[in-house]
Amino acid sequence: MNNNDIVILDTEGVKFPEHDLEKESLYQIREKSMQETDVEVSIYIQAYNRLEKTKRCVEAVLENTEGDYELILVDNGSDDGTFEYFQSINHQKKIIRVTKNVGSGYPVPQARSMCAGRFIATIPNDVYVTKHWLRNMLNCMKSDESIGMVVPRSTNVSNAQAVYGYQFTSIEDFMRDAEKYNEVSDPGKWEERLRLVSIVAMYRKVAWNLVGPTDSIFIHDFGEDDICARMRLAGYKMMLVGDTFIHHDHNVFAGEDKDPEEFDRLLKQGREAYKEKYNGLDAWDDILNFEYKMLEEVILPSTATPSILGIDVRCGHPILTLSNKLREIGVFSNQRYAFTRKAKYYRDLQFVCGGENVECDRIEYLDEYYGNATMDYIILGEPINTYANPGQVFVKLMNKLKSGGCLYFKLRNTSNYKTYLHMAGKLNLIDNDMPIAITVEEMCDTVELLGATEARISLEFMDGVNANIEIIKEIAIRVAGNGDAQSVFDKLVTKNYCFCVKK
Repeated sequence: MNNNDIVILDTEGVKFPEHDLEKESLYQIREKSMQETDVEVSIYIQAYNRLEKTKRCVEAVLENTEGDYELILVDNGSDDGTFEYFQSINHQKKIIRVTKNVGSGYPVPQARSMCAGRFIATIPNDVYVTKHWLRNMLNCMKSDESIGMVVPRSTNVSNAQAVYGYQFTSIEDFMRDAEKYNEVSDPGKWEERLRLVSIVAMYRKVAWNLVGPTDSIFIHDFGEDDICARMRLAGYKMMLVGDTFIHHDHNVFAGEDKDPEEFDRLLKQGREAYKEKYNGLDAWDDILNFEYKMLEEVILPSTATPSILGIDVRCGHPILTLSNKLREIGVFSNQRYAFTRKAKYYRDLQFVCGGENVECDRIEYLDEYYGNATMDYIILGEPINTYANPGQVFVKLMNKLKSGGCLYFKLRNTSNYKTYLHMAGKLNLIDNDMPIAITVEEMCDTVELLGATEARISLEFMDGVNANIEIIKEIAIRVAGNGDAQSVFDKLVTKNYCFCVKK
C-alpha cells in the first residue's frame, strides 16, 4: 500500500535571476524574481448581491479605463443574478464563483493567484471609477519603485481622502466634475501616507504578494490598517493620488447597513487587536496625527533639499504632512530626521526617514545627537508645556533651527471652558498630558525674546464644543464683562495654540 502523496515541481527550465546588491535596490531584485508577464494591470472586482450597483461599477470600468487590462470578477455568493451578469460581460475576463458568502476575504487567495498583472487594482462593487483614473494611478505608482500601494481621492471616505468641501447633486454631475478634476496628472497633488483607506486601491504585485492577505484577527475592521502596517514593515511607500477622484456609492458616515452598537463593539475589538499585534501602537492616536492645523502654513525653504526634524511625532505622520505640503509648492525632495522619547515608534520613524536618522532618548540629550547641525524645519509633536522644562526645550529647538528656518509647535491651553467647569465642581477634569500653565501671551513674549523674526498662531479647537455651547457662551459673557465676549469664547474652546515661528 502506498501512503505517500508526491508532488513533483519541474524546475529544469527555470532560471533564478542573478542579483547584484551593490548595483540593484531591494525593490529591483524583488521585481526580477517575479514571473514575467505581458499583462500590465489586473482589475479585480468583487461583488456580493446589489446587482444594480455591480452593473454600474463594471460599466464605469469599461467606459473609463484606457489601455489593456484583464478583469478578475468575483461573485462572492450572490443570489441575485450577479454570476450570470459576469458571464455576459464582453471583455477578456476570469470569473470566480463562491457558492456561499463566508466573508469578503475568503476568495482573495484564489483571485490573487489568477491576477497576471504587474499591478493589481481592487474595486468593490459600490464604486464607480472615472475618466483617466487608471492612467493617473499608474503614473504615481511608476514614479518610484518603492511605492507599493496607491489610492485615489473619493466621495464617502474617511482618513482625509475626500476632496474637501466638494458636493454634487447627481451622479452625472459628479462624473463630469471628476473627468475635469482628473484631466491633468499632477505629481504635486500626490501625498505620502502611513495609512490608507482602500476604497479603490492599486498594488504593485510584488508588494501585494510579499505583504500577504488580511490577518484573520481583523474580521471586520482594521484589516486595512494591518495591511498598511505590513507595507511599511516591507519598506513600501503608500501614496494618496490626489489628482484622481472616484465615487463611493455608500454612506460610511451614516452607518449604512450596520447596527450601530454592533459596529461600535467590533470597532473597539479591532482596535485592541491591532494594539496587541503591534506592541502597543494605536492605529488611530499614534498614526493619524496629521497635524494639519499646526502645519497649515509653509514658508519656502532656502535650499532645494530642505531638512526636516520631527521630535516626538509618534509614528511620524507630521513629517509626511510637511513633506506633502512642500511637494504642493514644488519642493519634491527633503532630508528627514526624527527624535523620539518612546521606543515603540522607532521602527515606523525609520520607515518615514528612509531607514536612518532616527534617535531615541530623553529630550535633555537632543544636542548630543545633532551637534552643530541645524534644520530648515523642526516639528515638535507634543505640546511644549507638557514637557518638564518647556523653556529649556524651546531654547534647544531654536538653537537647532537654521536662520530663516521654521519651528512648529503647540501650546496646550490650560484655560479652556473645561477648566472653569472643573473649578465650579461640575466636571472632573483629567488631562493625562499634565500641561504646565503657560498663557499664549507668555509664550509670545518668549518667542520674541529669543529672536524670532516672525510668529504666526492658529487655533486648534476642542472636540465636543457643540454639546456645551450655551454653557460656554454664558462663561464667555461673564468673563468678558464689558469686553470682547467673542475673543473670550475663542479662548474657552481652544485646545491648542499652534505656533509657526520663523528664525
